[in-house]
Amino acid sequence: MGFPIFNFITLKNYLLIILLGFILVFAGNSQTITNVGTDFWIAFPPNVDLTATIKLFISSNYATSGIVQSAFPGVNQSFTVTPGIVTQLALPNAVVLQSGIEDKGIRIVSADPISVYGLNNEPSSTDAFLALPVTALGIDYRIITYKTTYANSGSSFSIVATQDGTSLTIFNHQTNSTTNINLDQGQTYFVEAPNVDEDVTGSRVQSNFPVAVFGSVGIGFVPSPSCFFADHMVEQMFPCYSWGKNFVTVPLAGRDNSGDIFRIVAAEDGTNISINGTLVSTINTGDYYETNLAGYNSITTSKATILAQFAKGHYCSGGITGDPFMMLIPPKEQFLTNYTICNVAGMTPFSSHWVNVVAPDYALGTIYQDGVLIPNGAFVQIGVTNYYGAQRSVSVGSHTFNSTFPFGVFVYGWGSNDSYGYPGGCSLSPVTTVQNVTLSPDTSYGQLNVTSVCLTAHVTDNLANPVVGVLVNFYVSGINPFTGNGYTDASGNAQYCYTQTGVTPGEDHVYAEIFGIISDTVVVFWSYTPPCSNPTNGGSIGNDQSGCGNYIPTTLSNLQAPSGFFGTLEYKWQLSTTSSTAGFTDIAASNSSSYSSGLVTQTTWFKRIARVDCMTDWSGAVESNVIEITVIPQVVVNVTISGSADTVCEGTSVTYTATPTNGGTSPSYQWKVNGGGLYPDASTMTYVPVNADIITCILTSSNTLCTSNNPATSNAVNMVVNPNLPVSVTISPSDNPVCSGTSVTFTATWNNSVLFVESKRDRGWYE
Repeated sequence: MGFPIFNFITLKNYLLIILLGFILVFAGNSQTITNVGTDFWIAFPPNVDLTATIKLFISSNYATSGIVQSAFPGVNQSFTVTPGIVTQLALPNAVVLQSGIEDKGIRIVSADPISVYGLNNEPSSTDAFLALPVTALGIDYRIITYKTTYANSGSSFSIVATQDGTSLTIFNHQTNSTTNINLDQGQTYFVEAPNVDEDVTGSRVQSNFPVAVFGSVGIGFVPSPSCFFADHMVEQMFPCYSWGKNFVTVPLAGRDNSGDIFRIVAAEDGTNISINGTLVSTINTGDYYETNLAGYNSITTSKATILAQFAKGHYCSGGITGDPFMMLIPPKEQFLTNYTICNVAGMTPFSSHWVNVVAPDYALGTIYQDGVLIPNGAFVQIGVTNYYGAQRSVSVGSHTFNSTFPFGVFVYGWGSNDSYGYPGGCSLSPVTTVQNVTLSPDTSYGQLNVTSVCLTAHVTDNLANPVVGVLVNFYVSGINPFTGNGYTDASGNAQYCYTQTGVTPGEDHVYAEIFGIISDTVVVFWSYTPPCSNPTNGGSIGNDQSGCGNYIPTTLSNLQAPSGFFGTLEYKWQLSTTSSTAGFTDIAASNSSSYSSGLVTQTTWFKRIARVDCMTDWSGAVESNVIEITVIPQVVVNVTISGSADTVCEGTSVTYTATPTNGGTSPSYQWKVNGGGLYPDASTMTYVPVNADIITCILTSSNTLCTSNNPATSNAVNMVVNPNLPVSVTISPSDNPVCSGTSVTFTATWNNSVLFVESKRDRGWYE
């Protein structure tokens, strides 16, 4: 929400809160502490006035239940949580802290792990915070907050006691004064800078029992004093034991390129601050360094610090929507591998929601957003470091981010003169207590591609006690350089196991690092023994062949040898007379890359299988392609001829017809008369024979594949031709002359003919 300094009354009157939650899942026996827990103590620092709407938002990966308790009247109530759905609980606004010691601590207890968020909303000023469970609380804090120009809405901090008899030593860095306070469980203590432009940043809170601590501003400008608009800002502080020395930042999306405000608070004197490798300042205990940074940046400090990123007011970011917020930036030492975030909108939606992601180079290509891999192209390198940042737009609702390697997530969003921002989550491991890291064993041995070598980093504090739940990075250089990591267990041990690949023996040098403390380097020697593994590719054995009748194919040659194996190859050839896919049987004594089959009498299919001889059987053998040897049966070419007659008279034409067998589609014919002669190339021939002529035909089949008796000679047709004889006839009467009425008999005599007699009754004579 935004407040113009010239008109406090004309503030917006709508509410919106975006809630961030995450659930972390670790493998193994990790003791890492996060913001997820079952027991919380929180309080609500004041907003600009006392008419706030106060709410709790609770989420979980479990179907669970719990209770909210307080000595303050009207707070006590039970709740249930459904996975994926945020439970909202309204609290009386009088529970907001006012001054000094009060009984306004709020306890949230659940049966299963939950995430808790607190909302403090005025009609024109809203903010919320991410709560930390009791397991993550500490006994030493430094405050990071901001100053204000509004009276009675200044820079402040709040404390909640988790146990009776809590003794507090409070050093106010603004007034340079120390106060001792005693609180019982659930009691709160609120301190506010009495004057405008005063800032309690850097103040220290120490206690004998764990306490919850909040830094806040009732309402303020960023940067101060008059960068319109102003807004409420609050965050629960990280205990000093969880601070770090290595930070990477990503600019806030959806604004101009003028940058964001960053504050760094030191816990020790002589803390050097470097930005992008350049020393920019040295500060002492409780002091802070503030700067405006645009773009992607790397911040390193020589000693443990806490860092906050502040969004600027509306008019200091190019007039783009949004208002100030304060977002703690966890160090790289506290990154996680899994996050679940959820957004919950209030009365008026924000116009955009964002997640900044930061990750080392070796994690790129392994980070998934809602199950979808974030492409490497979405990331921008942060300076000259091996870290990269991305700005991811997200919708209202739940979202997951996960990887096999630790990375950072930061969530924020913009409305009209409004904003919110939170760390997406982090480990709260006691990294600052680490004093020593030892890596063992000094020397290890492994076999490339086969064995796994395990190294153990032992992490201790200044009293040689184990440090639990801290992230240890393992750096491997040598055969294949890479980085791994692990979290320390209850014994302070983080084990890292890895296998190297390759075929060239060599050695690795490995060291472990946490919080800038580096172990001695150990050596891992890798040997290579060729493994026993079958080929992954069976190679190829040539091309199909075909032949006529019983024939001997050419050698089935080894065109391409099998590949992808370790060991000595051996072969077995197989044949099938059934098909190319079935009926294969082994060919005895065929251990060769090539194979000569000998005589083949029918169509046969051949293939080669290969394995390495160190295998116990042929079950894992690989096959070559299949070769088909096609046997084509031989056919006999033949021809028979016949004439229209074989005995004729002289001068008679005779037609001869050839009938081929296996002549093909276009056979050729050669007719012969008495062994010679040129006649038309046709299946018929017409010819006038003479006596004793011998007619034959030679057929040449057009089918030249797998034929015999080609060309073929036909049978012979022997012609009988009779000569032509003269024909004559004479007649003689029985008597001549005769008298009228006398009967006469005529006699005909013929030669080489047949007598035909015809009665000519109409003429009265015979012929």
